[in-house]
Amino acid sequence: MKITKNQFKAIPLLLSTALLFTACNTSAPFDATKNFQGVWEHKGYGSVISIKNKQAKVYEYTRGSCLKESELDALGLKDYIAKITLSDNKKSFSINKSPVFKSSYHKIEALPTFCQDDKLQTGASPTQVFEHLWHTFNDYYAFFEERNVNWAQQYAMYRPQVTDNMSDDALFEVLKEMLEPIDDGHVNLSSDNESFSPESNIRFHDVLIEAFDQQTEFTDLNAYLQDNLQRITLLPRQYVHNIKSTGGKNKDAINWGIIDGDIGYISLNRMIIFDERFTPDDLDDLTDNDAKDDIEALNKILDTIMDDLSNTRALVIDLRLNGGGYDRASFAIANRFATQRQLVLSKYAKSKTERSETVHAYLNPSDKTYTKPIALISSEMTGSAAEVFLIAMNALPHVTLVGEASSGDLSDILDKVLPNGWQMGLSNEIYLDYLGHNHEVSGVPVDINVPAFSLSDIKQSKDSALEAAINTFAR
Repeated sequence: MKITKNQFKAIPLLLSTALLFTACNTSAPFDATKNFQGVWEHKGYGSVISIKNKQAKVYEYTRGSCLKESELDALGLKDYIAKITLSDNKKSFSINKSPVFKSSYHKIEALPTFCQDDKLQTGASPTQVFEHLWHTFNDYYAFFEERNVNWAQQYAMYRPQVTDNMSDDALFEVLKEMLEPIDDGHVNLSSDNESFSPESNIRFHDVLIEAFDQQTEFTDLNAYLQDNLQRITLLPRQYVHNIKSTGGKNKDAINWGIIDGDIGYISLNRMIIFDERFTPDDLDDLTDNDAKDDIEALNKILDTIMDDLSNTRALVIDLRLNGGGYDRASFAIANRFATQRQLVLSKYAKSKTERSETVHAYLNPSDKTYTKPIALISSEMTGSAAEVFLIAMNALPHVTLVGEASSGDLSDILDKVLPNGWQMGLSNEIYLDYLGHNHEVSGVPVDINVPAFSLSDIKQSKDSALEAAINTFAR
């Protein structure tokens, strides 16, 4: 068992341009012939859509290569256009990925050079796969400097190891080794047989491995790690009473209860899979409609929790094991604690040559909001959409952050397809808090530093981080 920073990855509501093409809304007028002809670019994301007459072609490009990802017939184009909004000057259109952020395409004069028919990449040799992956990361990965990775040096080291007669397994191994220095939970590579992420273990994982060598009860390391992880999840139960659990088929997304008679406690274990039809194993199969149902289920759960805890004098929200999910789930929860509409988050995509426009996200108070003191507990396992929640909540005056800095994996995953059909993902977005600070890599800092997990706490059935959170409410 490997304990990594994130147990879930950031999962954009619309995973790729191709998914957008599966949307269906035939009530909107079909206006492609007049208004949508031409080439449209998603700046900073490496995607281009070419619309000519009643057909469209989608390309994924770098400065050194370009793949045609998909084609769209008249009916598919009609459905796609029904989901987008054209600007008044007809030079851009936007796609509402979610109520949190929108995605914009801008009209350009022509296809990028390598997307022209005579230069378009059609082969899938090991050399071509390697080159496309390297160029994609070179152009769109935003954090080489922050993660101390010399990407040009990686090319010089691993390009000579690639030959066109090598096996798929050998190629995958070379690509893994080249990606290894990027300690990012939102970087991944998948073939038909194997998946890989260069994300490192959390520090506490290494503490447990060292402790394993000094004990005699367990002979299997994985069993030892699993036992301690289970003990960690049970520590709050020494303090929390009348615990209820719900969310997802296994009812394991959210726990809540009461501490000391008048302090509320909520454990948010993920930011996705709240609908009782699903488990985390269903992540890859969720449709857009499933995602909408999931948020509706979350809001119903929040109604119940807010009613149950309305009479408490303060609230602890525990995010230590929350690896992420939907940004809009994070905002749906944070809106329950807002006092006014306010800017809390901005983001833009950064590529080698340009950046996208900055888009902003706001908290909008629910009808009934909880404005009493709140302590949030985070850890180095708190990642992705859970970090978005931390940033949004940290903008509120009645919130204190306790524990450890979060994972530092904020960017959504930019999913791409390699020429041979393998999948890869990378981080290309800069998230900024309401003060303009970027917490990628470093993590969202806390106000009160205390270890989120410790061996001494496990042995004593004690939760020092939870106690520190409770102490912020001292009368």
